[in-house]
Amino acid sequence: LNQRDGELERLRGQAPGLAAELVQVRARLNSPKLVRAAYKDLNVLLERIRRVPGFEGFQRPPQIDQLRRLVRGGPVVLISASASRADALILTGDGGGDPVEVVRLPGLNREEAARQAERLATAARTAKRDLSPVERPASGPDEVLDVLAWLWDVAAEPVRSRLGFPSTPRDGQE
Repeated sequence: LNQRDGELERLRGQAPGLAAELVQVRARLNSPKLVRAAYKDLNVLLERIRRVPGFEGFQRPPQIDQLRRLVRGGPVVLISASASRADALILTGDGGGDPVEVVRLPGLNREEAARQAERLATAARTAKRDLSPVERPASGPDEVLDVLAWLWDVAAEPVRSRLGFPSTPRDGQE
């Protein structure tokens, strides 16, 4: 539902009644008592909107060819972690081979990712709260470095290796 504002504005220009209905249905999604019926209404409404010429892909994920055209200057990597497995999905704009390469991440799982994300969030809250270097606990930066090291080991390094990038940047490179 987090769609580009431009898409909704374009709908307002061509089908203002449908756009107004969409805004109303979205508002109902925030009410626990109305959410089930609102999702049903949303699906019906989206199908109506998609019948309007030029809105066939309204609020749908972009097609792989569209994403490929947007990739410039290097690959785009999405990390996906579920209860059963974790993968890195690598999209490149080179046009050859499979559009998405899957790299299995056996060292990553959803529970550990959530734990590490909480460690990072806690360190960020601590850093915001304790702006004085004298009062800042020494563990804050260590927590961040620990999380980044973990992330490197379980996700970034396997992706870097698969892409064939050098293990460390050369002098003068970022």
